[in-house]
Order: sequence, then structure tokens, then C-alpha cells
Amino acid sequence: MARPNTTPLLVHGCANTAARPLLPLVDMLPTPRSPPGIELRDARAMLEPVFRDHPTHNFAVRLWNGQEVSWSGRRDFTLAFTDPETFRGCFGSKDPAQFAEAYVDGRLNIEGDLWEAAGLATYLRDSDSDAHGERLAPKLVEVPSQHPVARDWENVQAHYDLPQELFRAFLDDKRVYSCAYLSHAEQSLEQAQERKLDLICKKLALRPGERLLDVGCGWGALLIWAAQRHGVRAHGITLSANQADEVRSRVTAADLGERVTVERCHYADLPRARYDKISSIEMYEHVGLAQLPAYLGAIHGALRAGGLFLSQGTSRRPGIERNAGGAFIFRHVFPGGELVSAARLQSEMEDAGFEILDVQALGQHYALTLREWFERFRKRRGNAANFVSERLLRIWEVYLAGCARAFNDGVINVHQVLAEKPDARGRLRPNFARQRGTGTDEHDLKRRTSGTFRAP
Repeated sequence: MARPNTTPLLVHGCANTAARPLLPLVDMLPTPRSPPGIELRDARAMLEPVFRDHPTHNFAVRLWNGQEVSWSGRRDFTLAFTDPETFRGCFGSKDPAQFAEAYVDGRLNIEGDLWEAAGLATYLRDSDSDAHGERLAPKLVEVPSQHPVARDWENVQAHYDLPQELFRAFLDDKRVYSCAYLSHAEQSLEQAQERKLDLICKKLALRPGERLLDVGCGWGALLIWAAQRHGVRAHGITLSANQADEVRSRVTAADLGERVTVERCHYADLPRARYDKISSIEMYEHVGLAQLPAYLGAIHGALRAGGLFLSQGTSRRPGIERNAGGAFIFRHVFPGGELVSAARLQSEMEDAGFEILDVQALGQHYALTLREWFERFRKRRGNAANFVSERLLRIWEVYLAGCARAFNDGVINVHQVLAEKPDARGRLRPNFARQRGTGTDEHDLKRRTSGTFRAP
């Protein structure tokens, strides 16, 4: 059994008073009157059990009356609450989503290192354990079970048609908005993203002249890479007007107008048996669990017999029927989003008629990708502030830091699933040259996910 943490809880902000354990000091202080709704002793009583076992205590909590509570002389960040109701809601629930909502609304301010502050989500999740020390499943999130086509258009545009300066603040020049694939933890983001694009193309065994469809093509990085490096004729679909316009601009600049095309199109409207290979990178999360059969059925129908399909997407841990923990993200960042386990996705793919060939987990790669996105966003925040509100900037800070922590903690993962469409008799084409993408020591990468990318 772990020894209880005996670090005294200290209160600061009173002149000529030495730091002592909280209880005697609070009783002696002529503190300002607390606003109605919660007393200072109640605040102390809520903090003590929550942070008793925190590994560092290198932070402080500032109450609405200016009083500060801390545990050590070092202070990486300060949680500054503006009212007692917010304080009580956050520490009463110990739900990271409550802290995130308060930060976005300005009811909670974070002074100092925001990345370290985001680490409290890990601590709160780990401290929510059962009697055997097992981490309990994150609180479940109720999400819409239906995804009508009109709502899909609205949800995608609500995210991807935001001012493009917001995305330029953290993405690479190719604007690849998905998990990178690292050969080592210090590799640059630009190199790791190109490595991921090539991994997808190699898994799909692209050949010159083949027709490639990218469902949810983003800003066109994979389309252009596949056409330039592998000689395919590539077509992308998206629901975002901004993305479609940017793809056309990049295609023109690369002089690929005869080999790369894009259109705004819903997956439900895909033609049948037209493509040799299909990719869909971090797109299924927008589809919704109830619509997975229709989505995978449309892709299966658009693929020729013997063709390959590669899906890359975020997955939740098994054993939870609905989304794990993402209340904040699915409310403010990806409306209508929904996650399933990797096993459930594979089962749905098999039900649609696909044969699974290969599965690869890339969660630790995403932890580093998101960490780098977060660091870049913080550095370029000032420029993005010229185009979006302070509230939206705070949403993106929580989103990037929180997701990086969640991937690193194993709450969520990301998988590439490669599958083939058998012929009418259920037979697969022999292809002994096709190889699985490898080259990274996953165990070493996991040990080093606290690092950041080397600057290019």
C-alpha cells in the first residue's frame, strides 16, 4: 500500500504570516468574506482529498477572494477560479470536462504552464479507481445516434470551415491533419507526416495509372503525394468548402490538374466499382456508430473486386459501448463525433464484405503529433487571435493538449486497418510483395512521448 502524502496544504496571501498546515492557518486568518454558496473551509475540505496523492504538488489554486492554496515552493501553474460555484462544480465532480468548460468560459484562468495544467486530467482519471487500483472507465458521453446527411454537412463545416489561419497555426505546410508516423521521437513534424503519407501509399500498394479515392481528403496532401510519387489518378471528396478550394489551389500549383480532382460529395453518393484503391484517414469518427454500415457499404461498393481499402481512425478502449470521456471535444470541436473500438470497426468492415489484412496501432505517434501541434499553436496563438475569438483559442488549447494526454494515457488510440474486397466468389488476390509498414521501436517511442519534435 502506498504511503499517504503528508505534504501540508498551505495558504498564501496574508502579510507577516508563516506558512503552516492549512487548518490552523485558515482558522487564524482574517480572510475576506467568501461569496455566498461556499465557505473557505469547505474549499479546503474539497482540495485536500483530491490532491492528497498528487506526485509533485507543483501548482497552486487561487480562490475567488484572492487567497491562494499551494503545497510546495515550486509553482508550474496556478488555477485561478473566479467564483465559488465553478470551484465546487470542478472539484465536486473531478471531471476534466468541467475544468475545460470553465477555462473556455473564462470562469477558470490558468496562469503559467498550460501543458502541465492539462496533466491534471491524467491525475484525475488515475485517481478515479476502484478498490483494486484499476482505473475506472471514463464517464460515458451521450451522443446523437442518427446522422442525417444534412447534419453531416453542418457538422463538418462547423469544424473545417473555420478561418484557415486557425489551422495554419499548428499544422505543417502540407496541412496534414492526422497522426504522423515517426521513425524516432526527435523527427520533425514535416518529415513524420511525409513518412505517414508514404506508409499509406505503400500499404495500398499503389501503382501508376490506378484510380485512388480519398474519402474525407482534407486539404489534399495524400492526393498530391500519391499522384506525384506513385503515378496514380487521385480523386478526393470532402464536405468542406474551404478544403475543396484549397485542394484545387494546391493541385493547380503542382500542375496536377489532369491527375488530381476533388469534389464536395457525401460518401452516400459515391459511384459503384470505380476505384482500385480507397483511403479514408480519420474520417469515420464523423460518421456515427449507427451509420457505420452505410459508410462502409458505400466504400465497399465504390471499390473494385480485389481492391484495397485503408482506414485510419481514432478508437476508444474496449468494453465501453459509447464514447469514452470526450464530452468537451464532441460538444465544441467535433460536433456529432463518435468513437468505437478497433475491434468493433473491424467487425463492421467484415460485415460490409471486407477481408482484414493488417492492423497497426499508432497511438503513441499521435501523442507526439498532438504535443507538437499544441506547442506550435501556443507559439502562433497571437496571429490566430486576429481571426478568431479568445473563446475559440481556448477551446483549441484544451483540445490539442487534452487529446495528446489522452493518447499518451491510453484512453484512446488510433489504428490503421488495411482490408481487401474479395471477388464475387470470396477469393483474394495473392500479393506476396505487400508489406506492413514498420521501422519504429514502439516501446522506445512510448518511453519518450514526453518529448517534442525536433525543429525542421
